[in-house]
Amino acid sequence: MIYKITAFLQANLSWIGIKPTDRVLDYACGPGTLTAALGAHAAQCQGIDLSDKMVEAYNTRFKSETRFKASAMVGDLLAEGSSVPENLSDPKLFSFDLAAVGLGFHHIDNLELCVERLKARLRPGGTLLVVDFVEHEPENEYHKDVAHHGFSEARMKQLFAQAGLVDVDVLVMEGEVLMFEPRFPRKVFAARGRRRPEE
Repeated sequence: MIYKITAFLQANLSWIGIKPTDRVLDYACGPGTLTAALGAHAAQCQGIDLSDKMVEAYNTRFKSETRFKASAMVGDLLAEGSSVPENLSDPKLFSFDLAAVGLGFHHIDNLELCVERLKARLRPGGTLLVVDFVEHEPENEYHKDVAHHGFSEARMKQLFAQAGLVDVDVLVMEGEVLMFEPRFPRKVFAARGRRRPEE
């Protein structure tokens, strides 16, 4: 599954718009799947995840990486309230060229808030990228912790447009991937939107 998604992203680097000088925010980074796919095409990746175990796995994975800088920290961009959590208020955690969520979007309850908070981390003209599953029927006994059972193209375009993003587009990967366990087939998409340059 990871190999196919990585190949899909790397085949569409120009569509994503990533450049060798870019700073990338990998939100809900897990062990760094998205960073591994895109990092070599950027200068720096900053992971943020709720789980200290995932952050530890990410940092261990990229500790010896020489092609680009990568580190992760524990944090919640979707914390209640309008104020920025203290550990996420460092100016270095803003003005990213690319902010991305890889296969974690379907776990997020408040999608509108997520898109708004990630947009706020972008520089003017920066890109938001979401990689996740196309809308599918739920397998109830296996998905008690899943907030959404995939997303339609229309839903993603609505979310991005509602947040004021422009140049919105959705690509669907050819074929399907199999979930690790249980092995349900899934279609994967990438959704892209850009913060207005004048914002």
